[in-house]
Amino acid sequence: MSEVTEQRCAHLRFLVEIYEPHCFWFEIVESWRRLMLSSLLILINDSLIQGMVAIYICLLAIKVYSYYEPYVDDDDDKLGEVSQVSGEYLDVGSEYFHVFSFISRVFFIE
Repeated sequence: MSEVTEQRCAHLRFLVEIYEPHCFWFEIVESWRRLMLSSLLILINDSLIQGMVAIYICLLAIKVYSYYEPYVDDDDDKLGEVSQVSGEYLDVGSEYFHVFSFISRVFFIE
């Protein structure tokens, strides 16, 4: 890259400097994941389907993190994958809670 091009792009360097060169686009993937988990789920009326979609998005993110290993530091790759897995556990746990509360309302009417 020429020096002029590097100077033009210097203000955007913070977006890509933590990623390996072949994964310079990974910030877009991460932004997409965050938008899908926040904004897309609002458009779905059924909370059970919301949970299922959130689980699917998290599983897809785990696969992307483990396949590309986007971070420069290998420890960051492991941490990123573990954080995705822990987010998946939270989604599944909240889904179980939702299902059990639904069952208790249906079968144990007070």
